[in-house]
Amino acid sequence: MILSIGIIRQKVVTRFLNFIFLTMTEKELSKKLADMYNNARRNEQATMIHLFGIKYANEIRQYSLKDIVIAAGLHLSYQTEVRKGMNLSKYVTPLV
Repeated sequence: MILSIGIIRQKVVTRFLNFIFLTMTEKELSKKLADMYNNARRNEQATMIHLFGIKYANEIRQYSLKDIVIAAGLHLSYQTEVRKGMNLSKYVTPLV
């Protein structure tokens, strides 16, 4: 019983922090990944996956990359492509 209360408390705190810092949920990230992949021009799907990793690197790190890729309906091998983008994110400065 104590363990389940601790898990519930952790989930509540995580949701609260996500709300305060306006971070994306795992479900939102997977939907964004699927949208970016499915709406990419022909032969640019991998590029869009890299861009997803660059753009959402900090949010992705809060969750399981494997779960995000699976929920997006993509093959697990795309984890590598997302990770490449995440690694590139530290060298990219967003335009304001």
